[in-house]
Parts: sequence; C-alpha cells; structure tokens
Amino acid sequence: MDPTQMSSSSLYLLIVAVNAALGLIFGLILLFLGRKRGNRRYGVIGLVICFVGGIFLGLFASLPAFLIFTWLIMRRSTVDPQPPPTAGERDETL
Repeated sequence: MDPTQMSSSSLYLLIVAVNAALGLIFGLILLFLGRKRGNRRYGVIGLVICFVGGIFLGLFASLPAFLIFTWLIMRRSTVDPQPPPTAGERDETL
C-alpha cells in the first residue's frame, strides 16, 4: 500500500482553509447576533475581522475578535427590554 503523502503547500492550504472556516463561523454568529440585538454594523465588522483574521492568524485573531465584538454587541444593544403593549393597553393610551 502506498502511504498518503501531503506536500507542505497542501498542508498549509488545508490549515488556512480550516482557520478561514472557523473565522467565518464566528463571524456569522456575530452577524446574526448583531442583527438580533440591533447592532448590525458591529456584526458586519466582526464578520469581516473574524474571517480575515482567521485566514492570516487563525484562532489567535478570530477568537479574540469574536469575544470583543460579542461584548460590544451585547453592551450596546438597542433591544427594548419591555414587551410590546397588547391590544387592550394600546386602546387605553389613545
């Protein structure tokens, strides 16, 4: 049997692809969280930074970026903590 061999350039491309995929997953989580919490701008910026950071530095860049942008989105969210008024409550305010 022939052992499977991988050249160093193929291994490097595989590592970059895996890190880019992890950065993309982190970024998509940020994008959905930002949209849900009313901070779409931070979600998009976090997506780009996590993806590009994942390509160049792997988890050393994408994980800290994910944590920082998650904190920013949660801190500066515009979600109203009170539920919307029911039909009866709306009639009383008119």
